[in-house]
Amino acid sequence: MVRMADYPQLRCIAWSRRPDGAIAAKDALVLHEKQLELVDQTAVDDDEKALIDRLACEVSHGSLV
Repeated sequence: MVRMADYPQLRCIAWSRRPDGAIAAKDALVLHEKQLELVDQTAVDDDEKALIDRLACEVSHGSLV
């Protein structure tokens, strides 16, 4: 589970969910990919980049879904 409160861009694209809630790893990765155009790439910090990389490795064997 990924805590959305820890990742500002994920929280932004998951606007219909509770901002203090958690989301399954696969759902976080799919949501990030589907809403990529809404993500301000210049605002993605190192922690969120690391999360995306980790989720890609864990969920889809190293690539985005």
